Amino acid sequence: MKELWLFKKEEVDLVIKARKKHFALLTLLIFLLTLIPMGSMALAAGYSVLSPTTVDDDTVAGLGTLFGSFTAGALKDGDIVTLSLPNDFQFRNPDGTVMKTADWAVTKEGDSYKLGNDKNYILLPKQVGSDDNGVYDAIEKEELVPVVTQLSENEIKIELNGDPTAGMECFFYLYMGRIYIDAGFEGTINLTADSPSGSGFGSGALPVGKVISGGGSVTISATNVPSFSNDTTDDPIKIRIKEDVAGAIEDGDESIKLVLPDGFEWMDWKIITIYGDPDLKEELDEGGLKISADGDELIFNLPNNFATDSATQIELVLNIQVADETEAETGDVAVSVRGDSDATPSSLVIAKYGEYDANIKAASAPEIVAGMLEQEIGKININEAVAGSLTAGRTILLTLPANAKWGKVDEDSDNNVDLEFVGLPGTDGHVAKWKVTGESKNDAAELLLEKMEVSLEPGVTGDLVIKVSGTAGLSGEITVGKIITPISIKPESTPNVIIGLGNQPAGNLTITETAAGSIIEDEDMILDLPDGVKFANVPTVEVTSGDLDIDFNSIKRQNNDNQLVIPIDGDSGTASTIKVSGINYILDRTVPEGPITVKVQGGAVAEVNDEEAIMDSYDVDEDKDMAALKDTLGVGDAAADFEVDQVGSAYALWPQTLTAAKTNNANCVTPAPPDTKSTCVFKIGDTNYTVGGDVYETKQMDVAPYIKDSRTYLPVRYVAYCLGLTDANIIWDDANDTVTLIKSGTVVQLKIGSTTLLVNGAAITMDVAPEIVDPGRTMLPIRFVAEAFGAVVTWNETAQTVKIEI
Repeated sequence: MKELWLFKKEEVDLVIKARKKHFALLTLLIFLLTLIPMGSMALAAGYSVLSPTTVDDDTVAGLGTLFGSFTAGALKDGDIVTLSLPNDFQFRNPDGTVMKTADWAVTKEGDSYKLGNDKNYILLPKQVGSDDNGVYDAIEKEELVPVVTQLSENEIKIELNGDPTAGMECFFYLYMGRIYIDAGFEGTINLTADSPSGSGFGSGALPVGKVISGGGSVTISATNVPSFSNDTTDDPIKIRIKEDVAGAIEDGDESIKLVLPDGFEWMDWKIITIYGDPDLKEELDEGGLKISADGDELIFNLPNNFATDSATQIELVLNIQVADETEAETGDVAVSVRGDSDATPSSLVIAKYGEYDANIKAASAPEIVAGMLEQEIGKININEAVAGSLTAGRTILLTLPANAKWGKVDEDSDNNVDLEFVGLPGTDGHVAKWKVTGESKNDAAELLLEKMEVSLEPGVTGDLVIKVSGTAGLSGEITVGKIITPISIKPESTPNVIIGLGNQPAGNLTITETAAGSIIEDEDMILDLPDGVKFANVPTVEVTSGDLDIDFNSIKRQNNDNQLVIPIDGDSGTASTIKVSGINYILDRTVPEGPITVKVQGGAVAEVNDEEAIMDSYDVDEDKDMAALKDTLGVGDAAADFEVDQVGSAYALWPQTLTAAKTNNANCVTPAPPDTKSTCVFKIGDTNYTVGGDVYETKQMDVAPYIKDSRTYLPVRYVAYCLGLTDANIIWDDANDTVTLIKSGTVVQLKIGSTTLLVNGAAITMDVAPEIVDPGRTMLPIRFVAEAFGAVVTWNETAQTVKIEI
């Protein structure tokens, strides 16, 4: 067999074995070799390096293994090769001394001959694969004696005294498991093979390792972090210690120190080697791992000059216990990592300590929408402090506030603990109940209730807070959501209006979705006005932004024009804005003084009061008027239902709350009058007028009412008398040509020639202006003044009379 080796950048890239009969392959290899420039071959033919290592400087470590493979007849009697490590490196014995020639004596172990100690040695196996070794065979026949000479602390010589068996390939391994790495050395560690001309061993530089800059480091991690209340013997701690390079764990006292917090102490340990140098485990088992006198420190005390010969990883199986309950703090038990080794992290959680206890908390509080069904709340975590904290048979109750009802619940299990849904106690849908079954062992249970849903009352916003109670020992409050409205509504203005007039402009309205899809499709959005206020016309409705789909042709007034219905054909993909403009009101005389409030209602913004939507979300028993959860998790409808009310004949969850949002877009400046107590009648062209309630009295004026431009003019002063004003409350300002009328907190002011009427300072535009006629009386179409004081004015065309009811 022939072996041809190609090397690149000081590492072996390719090994190709070719037998003589494979002539074509050999030809290809010869061609490839011609492509390599002279001098660039890092290794001599016949050598390769197995598993080069990365090591620290100024330490004892293992390097890669040199493998020598030579074709039959390549080696012969007298061939020698010198193998040298860099200056000031040392081949060392297990006891730390530098090796000498005597340390390279030949011994036989099984089917191999070994020259050297247990760490640094040459191995001559009987076979490699299925190929016999000519050197081994010749030694067996006493025809060859291999000799190793220690030339210096970093250099050895191999010499063959005798010929290898003819026709056989030859193999050897050089294991370098205990080499001192010179302080300050950096970069690639080459083992140099140097043989004289004519020797079959060949020459070259062989990269057997690399020294990293700055030294190696140790990583410490916990692979099992148990929960406990007294000690961890039922579920031990597991700590993994890993070198990134051989020798990273420093020698000497306090190489690594793991210090427990106050109140805890170490109990015992067991060591497992995962990979690397088994000598580390041996040293630790034989006294290298100790617990300090006060029990809180676990210390690595390694012999001077000890170092792993390859990067090593071990696992410590450990136990701790509570030494002083007055000092031991519940929660994470974190050891401080100290010592001479470069170890990370500086603090490591290895266990969780606690008395028998459990806690409940909300993982998040997402935004949820008032007035809507199927609103998903935040996840709820229920965690034991230690195993066994939750007792089988105990209960957990989660109570929603009055503005929420349960819509969907969940169950969970962990470490033999099951949290089973029991039902909805009571008849209002606010309380959900769970029962604990089973008991955790070793590890504390961590339970999660997720994807649970609630239905929310319209118009109520803020935090959704759940009250926690029951017999399992959990209590307190958790916030599981932030309730927002589906829409907001704002006016552009709030003009003044008065009772008894039609077509009075109100402020335009802007309705804005809080988020895309907040307004529900295939439902109506209703603008509801106060009692006594009507829409004088159907306003203009438009979508000014977003893609909400409205059935504009079906917008209408209903409920005696007290409501405007806006049908929603499709919900939005982009949050939308609606503008309602051209709004005019009619106010009857029952409307009180103050703001005119517009309420946004209907299934489009408050589906909790829409019967069809309710029946989609709950199983409604119409015979019993009870709504049950769609998924009762096996407990049945009777255990998971609540009473549902009706508005008329339709079901509603909050019939007393219909409004999603509201605003004011007008202000009534005249108070609603009391019941009529008297009546005045004025006749066109007649200076007499009648005043009375049950009994009428005729009174005299000094000027008669008249008709001008189809409008009826009456003397303001006599109308004021009719309204109950006295002369003291009728004030004429000659300088400014104004009349001021005052009654019961209402102040009305008119100016000759001006169409502006001031009512308590609020301006109202009249269609005509007051005028003065002989003998100096102020005349005006009196409806504006009379209605400002809450009177009702009636015109009788046939009788040509004006009746004012007070």
